[in-house]
Amino acid sequence: QERKLKGGMMQVSLKMAESLGDRVKLRSPVMAVAQGTDHVAVTTQNGQRYKGSHVIMAMSPTIQMKMHYSPPLPPLRNQLLQRMPLGSVWKCLVYYKEPFWRKKGYSGSMLFTMAEDCPAVYTIDDTKPDGSYPAIIGFLPANKARTLLKLKPEQRKQLIIKGYAEAMKTEEALH
Repeated sequence: QERKLKGGMMQVSLKMAESLGDRVKLRSPVMAVAQGTDHVAVTTQNGQRYKGSHVIMAMSPTIQMKMHYSPPLPPLRNQLLQRMPLGSVWKCLVYYKEPFWRKKGYSGSMLFTMAEDCPAVYTIDDTKPDGSYPAIIGFLPANKARTLLKLKPEQRKQLIIKGYAEAMKTEEALH
C-alpha cells in the first residue's frame, strides 16, 4: 500500500499472465484440491482437472472453506479457516490541491492512537509519482470504521480532515 509501481500493481499480474499464456485459467472456480504422493490436482466447477507440484491459495478463508480437500485439512488448519474473521478496515483517500505537507517537511505518514479523535490510525502520502493527484490515504480499523457508518459522508470527511489538520498543525488539511 505504501509502495507505488509506475503503471499500477495490476501490471504485475498481467505480465505474469502474459508469460504463462494459456496456462492461466480465468473464471474457473476450484471446487476440490487433491494431494497425491507426487502431485497436487485441482478440479474446477466445470469438471476440468489440473495437476501441478504445488497449489497457492490466494483467497479468503471463507472461499477456502467451500472447497473439498483430499486428504482433509489438518484439524487445526480447518479450525483456523472456520474462525478467522475477515478484516474490517477502511481505506480513505483525501485529495488535495497540492501536497502541502511536503512543503512543511512532513512525509504524509501519521500514526494516531485508538484513543485519539481522528478515525484514521495510520496514513501515508498517496500522491502519484509524477506529483499529480496529491492525496493522503488513511486506514480506519474495525470499531473506528463501524462508528463512522452512523454518520453522513460529509461528517466522516470532516472528522478525518480535522484529525489530519491537528496532527500536522495546519488548516491546509481542511481544504
